[in-house]
Amino acid sequence: GGGDGLAVREVLKHPAIERVVLVDIDPAMTRLGQEFPSLRELNGDALRDPRVEVVNADGFAFLQRDGERFDLIVFDLPDPRTEDLARLYSVEMYRRARARLAPRGVLATQATSPYYARESFWTIVDTLDAAGLETLPYRVHVPSFAEWGFVLASRESLDRVESGPWMPHRFLSADSFRAARVFDVDTERLRAFPPSRLEQPHVWHRYRDRVAYWRNAP
Repeated sequence: GGGDGLAVREVLKHPAIERVVLVDIDPAMTRLGQEFPSLRELNGDALRDPRVEVVNADGFAFLQRDGERFDLIVFDLPDPRTEDLARLYSVEMYRRARARLAPRGVLATQATSPYYARESFWTIVDTLDAAGLETLPYRVHVPSFAEWGFVLASRESLDRVESGPWMPHRFLSADSFRAARVFDVDTERLRAFPPSRLEQPHVWHRYRDRVAYWRNAP
């Protein structure tokens, strides 16, 4: 995902970045990110940066290939609102990503809302765990999305992420990240969930049930 180039814009702010591979299934979207003036202004021309390679491919298939390992993998994905999209949140997908992580590499994924889609959020955490990854879930308030959840994952302990060092950011600091790790009574884990798999897309079922709940709520 991330064909708009906005996530790439943020990644490129870090001076240590040598190369970015953006994988997005939709060539029309990445073309907009490269050519549409308003979007180019928003993304800072990130998709024209010489360090960026744009690959138009299905992310699930891309990870299946043998290839280079990455220090950071970012899943900027749509919600698991269909059975097809649920495969991007499966044990099989996360195992493929795990195999493509470099030593001490980190995966970051959006994970739906721990408030509006509470069961699907914690299913994603449990699915990453089942894929053999250490997880660090957190939540932030995004003005255009409200309460939203994310997960960091790695083959190794993520203690180093919690303790820093921290680069200067407008909103992110060690204190704000510590606060983001706290889940209140409306968002905390209720129980462990069976992981989502290709043939058992639990994340889709739980997301669908929660959407139906909110639609029917008085």
